[in-house]
Amino acid sequence: MICYEGPHKAFKALLEQAGKVDMLAVQIEEMQERDRERRESGLADNFGVLSRYQADDLRVMMTSGYEDIRVNAEEFVPFSDKKFIHHPYHHHKTILMGVATQLKIISSEAVRLCGTYSSDFVCKPPPPWTMVTVGEYIRCTTIPQLRGISYTIRNYIIILQDGYYSKTHAINIAMGFRRGTAARGAAIKEMVVNKYVPSKSALTDAIRLRQNGLPIEEVEWNTKRGGRLCHGMLFDCREDIGKPWLGAVTMALIPVATRMVHSKVEPIITIYFYAPPKPMEVMGVLRQEVKCDRLYFSPKQYPTPKNLKMTSKSNAFNELKIYIEQSAKRWGSPVVCRAGRSESKIFKCNHSKECKYFFTVKWDKFGFYIPISIGNRNHTGHDRGEACPYFKFLCGYCGEKFHRQKDAIEHEDNFLCSHHYKKSKCK
Repeated sequence: MICYEGPHKAFKALLEQAGKVDMLAVQIEEMQERDRERRESGLADNFGVLSRYQADDLRVMMTSGYEDIRVNAEEFVPFSDKKFIHHPYHHHKTILMGVATQLKIISSEAVRLCGTYSSDFVCKPPPPWTMVTVGEYIRCTTIPQLRGISYTIRNYIIILQDGYYSKTHAINIAMGFRRGTAARGAAIKEMVVNKYVPSKSALTDAIRLRQNGLPIEEVEWNTKRGGRLCHGMLFDCREDIGKPWLGAVTMALIPVATRMVHSKVEPIITIYFYAPPKPMEVMGVLRQEVKCDRLYFSPKQYPTPKNLKMTSKSNAFNELKIYIEQSAKRWGSPVVCRAGRSESKIFKCNHSKECKYFFTVKWDKFGFYIPISIGNRNHTGHDRGEACPYFKFLCGYCGEKFHRQKDAIEHEDNFLCSHHYKKSKCK
């Protein structure tokens, strides 16, 4: 039995260290801003007017960060063995050691440059080497490098559900071998025997989804025995004619609270933020059924880029947009992404322009999220049946096609109220 207590403690320390690296970048950025203001006013020409005690503070922060990462990297030594070659922690020690070395080099250079004049010139890599001022070098190279370090640290924080691989990771291992070969069968058997997946059927079902071209929802494995449920809401649209109705959409989300840090609203991130999310009903949270401030999507499946200005054009956002639109359609509240601001996008009802139903997706360095303080949970201006035409939907588990609203209306024995699902096993 593998013990994950050591890695979990290491991840807590690494998450704290990533925050310290971010603070280091902010501190240096503030020094640069102060220097710019002083130079414009003709008071000084020294970058940040860095005193001896400030330089010592940066040097201590740099040294402690380097040592902390090296110490925590040692917790992953057992996973470096060949028998863990497919384990997500297999390369953690090597990667974290490299991150520690990179942090030491960047921070040492930052401390040295902060004590020089902004008007001095230094060489900026990569080749062809160019000469830039110290201030420009720190703004364009040093600060992005430090933020890249914290981004990398967070990217390698992986919390497993009871030791199970994530669905995507397990699928990639199995599909790394040709279909129908003994090698694939051996890889699947190894994951089942070592309890890296709940069961063979759970993994083969997930593989079948990928092979059918259906999206994989990176949620917790279903470890409960019994028949699987077909996703999709059933309702009698005749009961809702002319009335506002709740647009319930269930997606894989992580509830996160926020707090004020230096007059800014910041999310409270723990290591469990990087665990597989659970299915959650968005509008139920908007009704304050769950106490939180933001609903984050999986940062592993939909990571925001290092340059947040490019987020709306990133592949991760395009994939997330498809996931949201498909999920909303499956749950009877079709939406479409409308134009938003530079740091957010609005998802509105796709059936009627007069409908007030919408929710917003924003992003930050941690990932994409839905702020629960913004949105309208009720559809207006059209009936429920109009938003869900009679056509076949795909089962969220096996891809089997089945009717939803049509079955509810024509087959009264199968009818369930609007807050339940069709409980029929997939064949």
